[in-house]
Amino acid sequence: MKCNMAKDNFWTKTTCDRCHKPLNGARIMSMYNQDCLCMDCKQKESEREDYPEAVKAEREAVAKGDYNFKGYGL
Repeated sequence: MKCNMAKDNFWTKTTCDRCHKPLNGARIMSMYNQDCLCMDCKQKESEREDYPEAVKAEREAVAKGDYNFKGYGL
């Protein structure tokens, strides 16, 4: 299965889905859902207690060929 990032607006977004601040060219997808995050929000997300489980779930999905993982659930 191919990644469908080219079909969505991830690369054209100008603001963070969480805090709505400008992305200024830097962005990353949330591990919990498909939010496009600024680096400040990603840092906050990575400090959550359940973040290691979210990372593990995403890696397992990709290993199985799921390149469109919907996220661990927020």
